[in-house]
Amino acid sequence: LEIKNRSLFIHVDVCGQEDGAEDAQEVFPTIQQIGEEVIRDVLDELSVPLVVGVGEGAGANILARFALAHPSRVLGLVLVHLVSAEVGFLDQLKDRFFHRRNSQQMSPLDVVALHKASIGKDSTDETSRALLEAYRARVQTLNARNLQKYVTAYMNRKVISDLAEVDVLLVAGARSPYCAGVEAIYSKCNKTKTSLLKVDDVRDVMSESADKLAQSLLLFVKGLGFLTSCPAVDGEYSRS
Repeated sequence: LEIKNRSLFIHVDVCGQEDGAEDAQEVFPTIQQIGEEVIRDVLDELSVPLVVGVGEGAGANILARFALAHPSRVLGLVLVHLVSAEVGFLDQLKDRFFHRRNSQQMSPLDVVALHKASIGKDSTDETSRALLEAYRARVQTLNARNLQKYVTAYMNRKVISDLAEVDVLLVAGARSPYCAGVEAIYSKCNKTKTSLLKVDDVRDVMSESADKLAQSLLLFVKGLGFLTSCPAVDGEYSRS
């Protein structure tokens, strides 16, 4: 509660991705444009000069691009399940997404839910299935046509070859299929600037280990020189 009272949180909905949005008429921006221009414009409009960015999945990818384009505006980044490479998991669903031939094939909402849950559609693992159902319910309020444009933009993303020279906390669940990719990114990073939090026995850190993520986030922000008087928390991560 003290962290919340002493911080300003800005949640950015990508164009047309807010609940109950009408069909977007304008040309949808690329992931690169969202990172380099849209985020900048939002911060300019709100007169926010500096941020600590927190993003997951596509959001992490977008924030990494923002930091590369505008490093002087980024105090630090917390990137959960960052995929820096070009199309990976979504590419496996591409044909069913764009060439649906019958009602049994997946909608854009299913594609995003599966991507977020990081599991196969027919998985029998109870925890994974519960996560999938929770994500599917969560995206039902989104505009499917707009969501398809966002998915298309993400599928057409370009590789991020390096992270900006800002402080970064990379986060991954040990059971997530994205974990190996996050570790690969970490291996190439400046270890004096980059930390890795790998949470054992979880797939989705934000849903299954929110407390540990919150602890690490607070320690990370304290390391940047902010919220230093907030109560200490148990647990720690290392720059190793």
